[in-house]
Amino acid sequence: MSDLIEKYTDNALNLEEQILFENRLKSDDKFRQEVEKYRLARVVASAIIEDEILGHLSKVTSNKGNIFLHYKKWWILLALILVMFSVIIWWTQKTTHDIQQDNTLFAQIYEEPVWPVERGGEDKLQLIISDYLTGHQHEAITVLENEISTFPDSVMLKYWLTEMYIKEKNTAKSSQYLDVLKSVPSLKDRVTYLEIIWLIQKGDEQEAIRKIDAVYDGVDNHYQSLYDNIKNKTKKG
Repeated sequence: MSDLIEKYTDNALNLEEQILFENRLKSDDKFRQEVEKYRLARVVASAIIEDEILGHLSKVTSNKGNIFLHYKKWWILLALILVMFSVIIWWTQKTTHDIQQDNTLFAQIYEEPVWPVERGGEDKLQLIISDYLTGHQHEAITVLENEISTFPDSVMLKYWLTEMYIKEKNTAKSSQYLDVLKSVPSLKDRVTYLEIIWLIQKGDEQEAIRKIDAVYDGVDNHYQSLYDNIKNKTKKG
């Protein structure tokens, strides 16, 4: 992940990679924060190094005869550079570790839906979902968003788009239709579960546990098992 951010900052991504990166910047708050932290670390490091070099050159010029001071300042500058690189490396490792932890937790608590894809199916929604499941996530989501613009009253379009948002960890958009979908009796339990996953994705684990406690007695054994697992995994995390 840090390599990808570095390539983006250095304008080293190809056009397709840049489009995917910038789309994620728009939709993923946590990812956008990590990119800004990386940029800030680089700016700070660059500013400190530049300031030290200019200050050093100025002092060396005014003290040409003092060889000891000359080498001492260079050692100080080298030490500062090493410290800054150590900070950047530490931050990069920490960011990678945090992302890996988030991905691990998600893998442990998320249960995919039964995607409505049938062999030979020609239904447009099935075709969109089939594209999504075969590696065309961004394209499928965009098409589904456009479909909702055309058919704004379609509950099922909104439901499957929400499933995709959750699976892609798009915390900025995942909650868009939750309230509407929870009013549909046949979807209520699944959508409540998605809402809990969304709360955890955006770091609000306490609210997620509170919501689990509020609905636990009213759901079947399957969802109780899912919620038990969530509470167990989040406590360990």
